[in-house]
Amino acid sequence: MRQPEMQKPSSDLSPTDGPGHLADHSRFFQRLHRRYEPEMALLPAGVPTRETMADTCDALIGKGHDLGAALRILRQIVMERLIRLDCEQRAPLADICLPVTHLAELALDRASTAARAELDTRHGAPLGPMASPCNSG
Repeated sequence: MRQPEMQKPSSDLSPTDGPGHLADHSRFFQRLHRRYEPEMALLPAGVPTRETMADTCDALIGKGHDLGAALRILRQIVMERLIRLDCEQRAPLADICLPVTHLAELALDRASTAARAELDTRHGAPLGPMASPCNSG
C-alpha cells in the first residue's frame, strides 16, 4: 500500500517551492489581492516607512477616499507587503514589526488631527485664560 506524500514543514519551504510564492497560499493574502490589487501599486517597493505610508495615504485621499477609508486601505496594503516580505524574502523581524508601529502612529496622528479640525469647526477652537487661543496640539 502506497503511503501518501507528506507535506514539508513550513520551516523547510523556500520561496521557490511549489507553483507560486509562499504568501500566495494564505487566504488572507489572496483576499487582499482580490480587493485591493489596484491600490497596491501606490505603496513603493521595499519595507514600508512612515514617509512612504504617509505618501500612500495622501494618494488614496487624492483618489477620492475619505481619511477613514484611506487609512483602512493603507492598513491592508501594508499588511500585504509585510506578508510578502516575511514569507518570501525572509525579512528580519524588525523590518516586519517597525512598519506596524509606524502605521499605528500615522493612523493616530492623522485621525487625531482630523478629529481636532472637525471639533474646532463645529465648536470653535479651544480658548485658554482670558479668551486667548489654547494650543493643545
